Amino acid sequence: MENSEIKNSGGLVKPAINHALIISAALIILTLVMYLTGNIQNRIGSWVSYAILIGGVVYALINYRNETLGGYISYGRVVGYSVVLGLFIGIITGAFTFLLYGFISPELVEEARLEAERRLYRSNPDIDYDMAQGILKMQYWLAKPYVLFMMSILGGAIQGVLIGLIAGIFVKKTDPDAFDV
Repeated sequence: MENSEIKNSGGLVKPAINHALIISAALIILTLVMYLTGNIQNRIGSWVSYAILIGGVVYALINYRNETLGGYISYGRVVGYSVVLGLFIGIITGAFTFLLYGFISPELVEEARLEAERRLYRSNPDIDYDMAQGILKMQYWLAKPYVLFMMSILGGAIQGVLIGLIAGIFVKKTDPDAFDV
């Protein structure tokens, strides 16, 4: 068996875990900086985290294609790898979020609740009290650490799909020697 054939049968999980650890570390460091500077609710931090996530996933896809698969990757494999990568990123960052909101700084949950209430009344000052209470009750439930953890996993997979669908257009590279059936 030729070396390129061995490379083309590269695994998915090990490189995805390695890439997820690196991307998650960058996201966690950003979150810690935002937390330590008192800007955890700042929207700019959210935009920076999306840039890190997208840039990290695209880099991981290119690295996976070139280092594990011998320079070629199909569109479907790009999307599949992105989903697995997003899932692992969601698990890692979700675990950190659970620790941060559940144990390290539980007061962040209350801050998030108050910010959600402020935004609700700012965006719709004439909202009915009962309707507002129903919305806030749901938002309070969604701000619980274990719910944030589960949403992080699901969100990671969904973001992986979306990033993979778009990045796959640019990252895919067909092997000219491959036999298509």
